[in-house]
Amino acid sequence: MLIVGSFVILIISASALGFNPFGTWIDSSNVDISTDKYEKDTQIKVKDWGFQLDDYRGWVDRQKRKNGVYKTDFEAARLFRNYEKVGNMLHTNINYLGIIALANIFISFTGYFLFRSN
Repeated sequence: MLIVGSFVILIISASALGFNPFGTWIDSSNVDISTDKYEKDTQIKVKDWGFQLDDYRGWVDRQKRKNGVYKTDFEAARLFRNYEKVGNMLHTNINYLGIIALANIFISFTGYFLFRSN
């Protein structure tokens, strides 16, 4: 019974605090981000004086977001950590209550088998 309670606490703490094990990412392995395509799209030659590297990087990011394939995956570690962007910094949030609940599940399970009476 303690295992079920700890599992419920784990799920409630993860969902209430905003920890989501499902993440979305962009697969941009098949997106053409070559300089030839950049020159064709923007009419700016890479060897010209008007070429700006930051403009190229922005174009690459837009191409990846526009032509990439959005995929969703599951990662159990996201139940215990979350990244939050504040300004230009990434802050890590940790689900300590969930970590304690998970440890409690394993300790209770082990204790049940060690100390049960037949």
